[in-house]
Amino acid sequence: MIKTVADIPAQELKGFLDELDRHDENIEAVNEAKAEIFGAMKGKGYPMKAVRAYRAELKADPAKRDELDAQVEMLRNAHQRAKGF
Repeated sequence: MIKTVADIPAQELKGFLDELDRHDENIEAVNEAKAEIFGAMKGKGYPMKAVRAYRAELKADPAKRDELDAQVEMLRNAHQRAKGF
């Protein structure tokens, strides 16, 4: 366990920090590429709010997504009953 400056292996720390910096650069490049793709989709007329919602749905854990879908459907049905549909 590191408790003092003397306990920190300086070269190891530098290696970790350098690796994190490289990952930050990669993240920036990926985010720029994603922005270009989203821009192209928007330019073609895709409904971006729906695209983002659908992507989130695709990424969600299937069991959690199914549970949420069932809860939303339950609320929808209750609301329609209250409105007399």
